[in-house]
Order: sequence, then structure tokens, then C-alpha cells
Amino acid sequence: MSNMRVAAAILSGGNSQRMGFDKQLITIDGLLLRDYQSQILNSLFNEVIVVTQHPSLYDHSVKCVKDLLPYSCPLTGIYSALSETKYDAVFVIACDMPIIDIDLIKLMSDEFEDKNPDVCIPFYGDYFEPLYGFYSKRCQATIKQYLEKGERKIRTFYDEINLLPYYAENTSTFINLNEPSDLLKLEVKNGIIVQKENS
Repeated sequence: MSNMRVAAAILSGGNSQRMGFDKQLITIDGLLLRDYQSQILNSLFNEVIVVTQHPSLYDHSVKCVKDLLPYSCPLTGIYSALSETKYDAVFVIACDMPIIDIDLIKLMSDEFEDKNPDVCIPFYGDYFEPLYGFYSKRCQATIKQYLEKGERKIRTFYDEINLLPYYAENTSTFINLNEPSDLLKLEVKNGIIVQKENS
């Protein structure tokens, strides 16, 4: 990992309708996903922030912040994390993404530091993953202006900034847990959440 001044931010918004319960309560083989994410990210970054409307779910050792803008979308969470950290950038991940690929994060971090874009996110095929990437504090004002114009789509937000695509090969990293059946495809091996074989 580089020596960049970077925090990590776990975005815990969303309404969890398809899951049927708050995704912040997801457990896999008895392991609470939010604790798992925080533990790994703490080993990589200077600070871990959780953007949540329910800070009481977390113990006092976790830095929790609420959305600072009245707009319901991921960009609001990213803006809030950038506003609350003293560091130059944040690595953003959604609270329902259980696969944390440390090697991929390190490679992306090196690219982000070397090329100094506003944002670096993974691309794979025709897809991209906005909630598994690096966002510079330079984005902060642009995000606010974009949202205040009534815009919400993150795809068109990228037209406003300097975006660096990172072309990823292992697309299984970008799993989102949306329904209870998704939980059955995962297991914990040696303390690491992985996909079950043949899932």
C-alpha cells in the first residue's frame, strides 16, 4: 500500500427492501459483515468512517457520520465521508459488498497515487463499480453542485470530473448482497469471506 493520506468509507444507506432487514445486520457464518469490513479496512487505511443513519448500531470505536446533504443517493454518502475526514481521499465501499480484495485495492491505490485523478473505480466489460473505488477531496464541491442541480445519477457525475478507470479481471469481487438467497453463496474460510465453490 502506498503512503497516501487516505481514509476508507463504508456507505450504509439504502432501504434494504429486497433483503427484508437492515443490511447493516448481515452476518455470514456468524460473522457480522460490518465488523468484518471495518477490521480489514482498518489494516489498510489511516481511518475508517461509516456513513449511516443509525450510528447506535456501532460501538464507540467506530467513527460514524450521518448524511450531510438531504439527497438520497450514494453521492451524498461519498460527499459526507469526504467532508468528515481530514485525509486527502477516501476509498468507498458499500456495506453489502462482502468480498474485500486487498491486492486489488493496493493496485488501485498505486494507480490513484501515481496518476492523481479525481476518482478511480473498477471497470469490467461494459460495467463499472462506483462503490469500490477512490475519491479525492477535489470532488467534494463538484458533488455538492451536481446534487444541488437536481442530478442524482453517478454515471453522469463522472462526466464532471477526471475519472481513471481501473480495468479489473476478477469480477466476482463486486458482489452485492441484495436478497437472503445471496447470503447462501458465501462462507468464511480462515477468517475471510469467500464465495462458495460452484456459486
